[in-house]
Amino acid sequence: MQIIEKSAEGLARVYGVTVTTADLTERLDTKVRELAPQVSIKGFRPGKVPVAHVRRMYGKSIMGDMLNELVQSGVDKAVNDNKVRPASQPDVKLQADMAAVIDLKADLVFDVELDILPEFETMDIKTITLTRPVAEVPDADLDTALAEIAKQSQSFEAKDGKAETGDAVVCNFIGKIDGEAFEGGTANDATVVLGSGNYIPGFEDQLVGVVKGEERVLNVSFPETYGVATLAGKAATFDVTVTEVQKAVETAIDDELAKKIGLSDLEALKD
Repeated sequence: MQIIEKSAEGLARVYGVTVTTADLTERLDTKVRELAPQVSIKGFRPGKVPVAHVRRMYGKSIMGDMLNELVQSGVDKAVNDNKVRPASQPDVKLQADMAAVIDLKADLVFDVELDILPEFETMDIKTITLTRPVAEVPDADLDTALAEIAKQSQSFEAKDGKAETGDAVVCNFIGKIDGEAFEGGTANDATVVLGSGNYIPGFEDQLVGVVKGEERVLNVSFPETYGVATLAGKAATFDVTVTEVQKAVETAIDDELAKKIGLSDLEALKD
């Protein structure tokens, strides 16, 4: 078995492995001689089957098993002879016509491709010093972040009168295209915060001014880029029944806000 280094770029290695037909023939003959005494074939006494007959009948099968062993052996030898440490499972690329190899008409030739672990010297960790960077957060930035959290945790309470931008409208609605309700277009007790932009364009705007108990038909169009292909770009109507109009309640930045999001108190939230 011959092994040469064909490529060494960075941590990548390619080794070429060749087993000549002469070597293959010798290995096959050895395998057949070892196997012949164990073979039982009708017409021959046990252990007396001629080697040539065993080779003729089982040569290709024996060759197939032997080639698998040789490939694995070639991979191991390429790694061990070159004293490298594979970083991953080596990849084998056959370079020969295997049918010809089995017929002993061609050499077994294959490449072993692998990445290796780099060589480096370890350091005494006692000689290493680390600097821990600490961000100085101005009070103004902290206040801005807390205000955003409070906004996201905003609550609402019922109000009399018309809905305005910033209010929440609790409603039931049925969406229709060409007069037919479409899948996913119906909801009950949906909370629509006017001005939030959570619904398709025009939906929230047309709810400005509604009052509790009012029924209103909204005319909208789904964006061309809408995620549901069957609705994208389509004109639709929504039959809306308003069950309640709510106004936003200012959320205090205090311990209760911290507890609402799972922390013990305001100081923990600030941290």
